[in-house]
Amino acid sequence: MPVKYTPSRLPVALSSPMRSLIISILLLGCASTAVAQDLFASQPPEGRWVAVKPKRAAAPLFEPDDKLRLFGVSLLVGLPDGIAPALSFHPWTNWVHIDVGPSALMSLGFRGGVTFDPLDWVVAPTLTVSAGYNGWADAPFVSGSGVRFTTTYLNVQAGIEVGRRSRFRLFLRGGYSHLWIDTDYYPSYSGRQATSSTTVRIGLLPSLNLGLTGYL
Repeated sequence: MPVKYTPSRLPVALSSPMRSLIISILLLGCASTAVAQDLFASQPPEGRWVAVKPKRAAAPLFEPDDKLRLFGVSLLVGLPDGIAPALSFHPWTNWVHIDVGPSALMSLGFRGGVTFDPLDWVVAPTLTVSAGYNGWADAPFVSGSGVRFTTTYLNVQAGIEVGRRSRFRLFLRGGYSHLWIDTDYYPSYSGRQATSSTTVRIGLLPSLNLGLTGYL
C-alpha cells in the first residue's frame, strides 16, 4: 500500500534580536534607494546645457498687445479723399498713426494723415488730421468743353475704430473739410478776358471716410 508523504510544517520562531535586524536592513535599503533617486534627480547628466527661452504664445486677436509695430498698410474710401491706399507708421508709440500714399477720386493725387489713438480699447475714439491734393480732371456738370480743375483739401475728423491699435483697426471717420478748387477757366466780361483763372474756396464741407489699418 503506497504511503503518502506530507511534509510537516516546522514553525520557525525568530528571536527578537533577529527580527530587529531584518527590519533594520529593510529600512536601510528603502532609505538608500530614496537617497539615490534624489541624488540622480539633483545632478543632471553631463554635457552642454543651453538655456532656451520659452516661445511667447501669440495673443488672441482682441487681447491687449503693447508691442510696437513700426510699419503697416491702410486703405480708406471716402470724400474728398477718394480711394487711398497708404503705408502706415508708428513713429515712436502705438497711439500715433501716420499714413502716406496715393489717392484717386476723379484724378490721381496724394494724401497724408496723422491719427491720434490714445486708448487701447477694442472700440476706441480717435482724432485724425489729414491733407491731400487731387490732380487735374475734367470738371463735371460744367457747360462748355476744356474746363479742368484741381482740389486741395484739409480734413479734421473724429472717428470710431474697432480692433487693437498695435495690430489692426477698422475705422469710420467723419468731420469737416476745407477745400481749395483751382480751375483753368478764364471768364470773360463784356468782351474782355480775365487774366487769372477761377479759384473757389469751400469751408466746413462734411467729409466721411471708411477703411482699415493693419500692422506687420
